[in-house]
Amino acid sequence: MYSLRTELTLWFGGLSLIILLAAGFYVGNIATGALAAHSGELLFQRAKSATDLLETHLREREKEIALLARSPLLVNGDLGSAVIREVLEMRQQTNNEYAWIGVSGVDGRITQSTGGLLIDVQVDQRPWFQAALKGRFIGDVHEALLLAKKLENASPDQPLRFIDFAAPIKGPDGKTRGVLGAHAHWRWVTETVESVMTAGLDDSGIELLIADSRDNIIYPLAFVGTTHLPQIGADHGHYLRMRWADGEEYFTVVQDVNTGLEPGLGWRIVVRQPLHAALGPAESLRNHLWLLGVLSALMFVLIARRLSAQLSRPIEQLAAAARSVTSRNGKVDYPQAEHTRELKQLVESIRYMTDSLLQQESELLALCRWSNKWLNGLGSCRRPTLGLRSWRLRMRLPALPTGVPLMRS
Repeated sequence: MYSLRTELTLWFGGLSLIILLAAGFYVGNIATGALAAHSGELLFQRAKSATDLLETHLREREKEIALLARSPLLVNGDLGSAVIREVLEMRQQTNNEYAWIGVSGVDGRITQSTGGLLIDVQVDQRPWFQAALKGRFIGDVHEALLLAKKLENASPDQPLRFIDFAAPIKGPDGKTRGVLGAHAHWRWVTETVESVMTAGLDDSGIELLIADSRDNIIYPLAFVGTTHLPQIGADHGHYLRMRWADGEEYFTVVQDVNTGLEPGLGWRIVVRQPLHAALGPAESLRNHLWLLGVLSALMFVLIARRLSAQLSRPIEQLAAAARSVTSRNGKVDYPQAEHTRELKQLVESIRYMTDSLLQQESELLALCRWSNKWLNGLGSCRRPTLGLRSWRLRMRLPALPTGVPLMRS
């Protein structure tokens, strides 16, 4: 059986521990939800910015090639002239995104190009040429087939990859007389989308990927051919909590890239962050809250023990006083009862009751001694046995002699 002090300590300590841990769990969940929403919105803003910038640059390059195809030199001039080559090279040198720009006739033979590369080569089977005969075109990423051995690779550890821009060259009569095509470096695309990603990506675990129309990851190169975008519903909101092929959960944001042409590229910008990295601060906060709850509970246990000792001490003293009365150990020490009014009333009531009982006990003991003494004196008389009973019945017990002392403890 536990003492009152122990029970009070356990009750106060247990309740404080439960309350503090529940509060820590509740606050931790709120923090986790808020941080998840914040991380998701941050990923969404990054993905949206990267998508908007890439769309802008792709449309600018597409319009640039379309305008160049409508220039008077290409509309009216000789498609194989050196002046056209000079114009193309000047445009290539203006920005370094173009690896090659060339002009072909309607038969698919290259008539002029930057650096003189691929002149007289047939490109009539290339997708960009066939599509440009019908209208303006932006092509998907591909490796260099004809230019692989003719262009310098700034990153030898990676294959040369390009995206194509093409537009028809129409003569004054409106008929197609040729095609203007350009190969833009794939690194220009990747540098464009990476430019909007802030510093510290390695610490946060945030990754930017590009998926094609078949959900294959085409950037970064380490994921090409090995990773696919998980299935996503039509109405997926700003961000998703998705499990990828590596078995890990990620906060994932997917944004479609719109080039303004039909059919479009079907690309999607994907920004993802591992769940443990995104929610790491919230998990750390929740763990700290739980630790704080445990430490606070221990502190409350110590305080509760001190308070319970203060509350139980008068009761323990009353119990000791009762034992002293029972064992007749002399003077009885009652608690001072300076704590509460109720406890003071209890001590006074017990003191009065004890004194009253002891006084009655003393009076009974005195009466008992006097009665024994009187009966012992009566027993010394010699009376006949016959008739003794009737004599005793007629006797009247004299009054208690005065001066009999009353015992008090």
